[in-house]
Parts: sequence; structure tokens; C-alpha cells
Amino acid sequence: MLQTLEDNVPLSRCMIWPLIERFYGNEGPEAFSQTPYYPTNNAFLADAYADLIVAFLSDTRASRDLSEPVYVIEWAAGMGVLAHLIRVALAERRSQLPWLAEEKLIYVLTDFTERNVEHWATDDVLKPGFAEGSLDRAIFRPEEEGMLHLRESGKTLTASPKNPVIVIANYFFDSIRHDYFRIEKGRLLECRVTTSRELEEPSDAAIPPRLDELRLKDRYVAVKPPYYGHSRFDALLSQYTRAESDLSFLFPIAGLRCLERLQGWTQGRFLFLCADKGFHQEAFMRGQVALPYTPHTGSFSYMVNFDALRRYFALLGGASWLSTENPPLTAFAASPLPPSQLGALASAARFVFNSAELPVVGYHVAQLLGPTAGADLAPCDRFRALLTCCRIARFDPWVFSRCGEDLATSYQESEYGFRAELGSVLERVEARLCRWAVGSLEAGRHVRRLWYTLGDFRRCLAINARLTAWHGEERDTHYYAAAIHERRGEWTAAIQAYERALRLDPACEHSRAGMLRTRVARGDKEGLTF
Repeated sequence: MLQTLEDNVPLSRCMIWPLIERFYGNEGPEAFSQTPYYPTNNAFLADAYADLIVAFLSDTRASRDLSEPVYVIEWAAGMGVLAHLIRVALAERRSQLPWLAEEKLIYVLTDFTERNVEHWATDDVLKPGFAEGSLDRAIFRPEEEGMLHLRESGKTLTASPKNPVIVIANYFFDSIRHDYFRIEKGRLLECRVTTSRELEEPSDAAIPPRLDELRLKDRYVAVKPPYYGHSRFDALLSQYTRAESDLSFLFPIAGLRCLERLQGWTQGRFLFLCADKGFHQEAFMRGQVALPYTPHTGSFSYMVNFDALRRYFALLGGASWLSTENPPLTAFAASPLPPSQLGALASAARFVFNSAELPVVGYHVAQLLGPTAGADLAPCDRFRALLTCCRIARFDPWVFSRCGEDLATSYQESEYGFRAELGSVLERVEARLCRWAVGSLEAGRHVRRLWYTLGDFRRCLAINARLTAWHGEERDTHYYAAAIHERRGEWTAAIQAYERALRLDPACEHSRAGMLRTRVARGDKEGLTF
């Protein structure tokens, strides 16, 4: 039995949008265990953003009030993974550039749901930033609101801030309202949607609908410009009607409204950074294509039309840059400031966007790190190759999780410089670990093992404590503590820790052997057949 839920409505007014907002609002941080967020929340992308932010700060330094902070505002910050990675990358640059160390930067995480805003205050890697005043948080709906009320400082960011702002919107525009249009021989056609679902029983009609059971059927109706009654949005649509071929395209109306509010709020003084699934070439719009709708578990997403965003910033008189086209992922940087004022940003953007496909570099590097990759290399050469992969991926936790085991087996202390090289990589990987970053648990385990291998017991125990706080105790929690006590000659503490490890894994031969060695060293004479 087919139940029609709504009929003949524009896509941006369809019922799917309140449903996805309800999903993210109800699930809070748990929503991200059901969505693929790594491509837009990785260390390589965060490192690129840090370069773009530094360049923008350099371009605008002469015109800014250096006694006032520059706010870096992340829309839809989710679990705060990207915020942590960007802050680590910026901290590394601040240690190298004296003028940057003097800058007052405040990173503001925002989301529409209270659950995420509360989560950030309890996250172990974010809490120090809130305490020192370099981090703040706010409930914020950028499509509807024009000011931010900061939870930590109590300040309200109102219109015309004294300094330009930097806004980041990763993995956001793909799941807020879009419209869908066709151009047929220069005519503008609007997509109208009928939403339905299949019912097993008539009584099921009273059950609230789920996104994964909805069916969207599209039809196309000719409309006359101006469609939106908004000069810039209608100008964008008009540009598409002049295309030489027929087109079908999503129009990111909610994203454009967010940018329009940002433009008014800042008087056109901002840097916008975004990475999402999307396209920016007209080739991806050609032809008569049915409306795409792909639900995930509890959510869905649409391709972001970065071509429309690029055209929008051109209408503002600004400039934009995009990563190499790699469907379905694109990274984007733009500012409405005149290009003549953005020399450093233009140079940095051309470099970072042409050097790699930013959102997915981790996946590409990880393909080099399988168990047989480089098997014909000498251990020292394989070791250096693995460290190079870590550096290429900007010490990303997930990439490191793929090569930590091989680093441990190929490490040779006798090789000159290996110890220092490995220690430097471990420090930078460890700085990027956080509970919610993809790969952090496995990466943390490898970091712990390698600090132990290097004999840096203080760092080994420190990462051991972090892993325990994140994921609870496990066998190796106690094994490494026991092994360190043993190496220090602390026999009783070592035996107690080995006992705890064996309670969690009675079959662990390393713990059994360690227990026997330690008891012999302590002088025990009974029960040594353990």
C-alpha cells in the first residue's frame, strides 16, 4: 500500500529536511558513528586549512586591529575533530612564525543541537582550549541567525566585527536545503517532488516516517525568472539559463543563504573554507538527469554545487579556489575581498589545491600501506618509506594506524638517525589524536608500543592513560605498565600489573613470561611454574 506524504513541492520545501535535522538533533555525537565523516575531518585537510588561514591573516594584517581577536568559526562542528586538528596545525605554525604567535585567534565551535555543544565541554582534548580562552562554543543556525552568543566568554558577536572572520563549513552544505532545476533550450524548469512510502498495513500510516523508507518522485514545471526574488540568487540562475547545452543541477539555496547572512554580518570581510561531496564543472550538470536521493542510516546527503558557490563569490567581486576535481569530493576556499588584497591567500590556495586531492589524500596514502607493500625493501628503506607516508598525510591518525605495526617491525635502533626520526613523527601523530578522530584508537596503541620501544616510558604511560580514559582498560593497558615497572626494577608493582593483564587475557604469553621473570627477579621461590 503506497502512502503519499506530500505532493508537488519544491525540493527545498520537502519533508526530508526536518527529518534529517531531527536525526542530528536526537543523535548528537552518536550520529557520526553512522556517517562517513573522515574525508572532511582528517589531518591533511586541516593542515591545508591552516596554511590558508595563515595566508589570509598575513594579507589582512595591515588593516586589522591587532588588539582584537580574529574569530575562526566552524559551522556544524559535529564532534570537534576538525577543530582539534586545525588548532594543532596552527600551533605548529605559531611556533615557527613570530608575527603569527602574536595573533589573537579564538576558534568557535558551533552547531544547532545542544547535545553537541555540551559534548565539546567534556572532551579531553578541547577542554584546555576552553579553559585558556582560545576556544569557545555556541548554538548557531547560520541560515537563520546573524549573531553568536559565546558560552565560555559570555560575549555576543554582532554585526560588523572589528576584524575579518574565518568560517569553516565542512560536511554541512550537503545536508541542508537544496533546490533542483533543469535548463531545457534556455528555459528554466523547477523540480517538484512527491514523497511517499510503502506500508505493510493501513495502520502503519500513523507511524512517523523514516528517511530510508521514503520515495521521491520528481516532475518538472516551467517557471519564469526571477525565481527567488533575490538579486544575486536570481543572477546565478540566469547564468545557467545561458548555457549552450541542457543542464540538470542542484542549487544550494540554504548554503547560499548562509553565505548571504555572513556577507551582511561581516560587511564582506571573511574567508570561507569548505570541503564536501560535490562538483564544480558544468560537465557534471549536462543532460536530463532525475533528482538524486540517497539516504544513509538515519540521514542523507546531496552533492554540493561548488560551481554555484564559485559564481556567487564572483558576483561579490571576490575570488575562489577549488581542489582538483575528484568526484564526489571537493575542497573550496573563497573570500569576497578584492583579489588584489589576497596575494598570499591566492598563492597558498594555488599550492594546496594543486598539490593533492585534499579530502581523500589519506585514502590514497593508505593504499600504499598494506601488509605486502614494500616487502622487497630492506627494513631500513621500508622504515623510511613508512615515515614518508606519515608525513605526506600530515601525521593523520588513521593513516598512522595503517602503518604502525610495520614501523615497529622495521625499526632498527642501530641505523643512524632512526630514533630521532621516529620520535619526531610520534610526537606529531600523538598531538593529533582525539577520541573521535577516525583511527585514533589503533594509532594510539601503535604510538604506545613505539614509545616503549624507544625507551621513553613517560610518554608510553601518558598515552596509556589517554587510551584508558577513552576506551576503558584492556590487556595492554596493564601489560605496558607492568613491563615498565619491570624495566625499572619495581617488582611488586610489575607483578600486580601483570596479574591484571592476565585476568583480562589469561592466554597472553608475553604477560605470563613477564610474570615469571619478575617473580624470579624478586626472589620468589614458590609457584614459579606459573
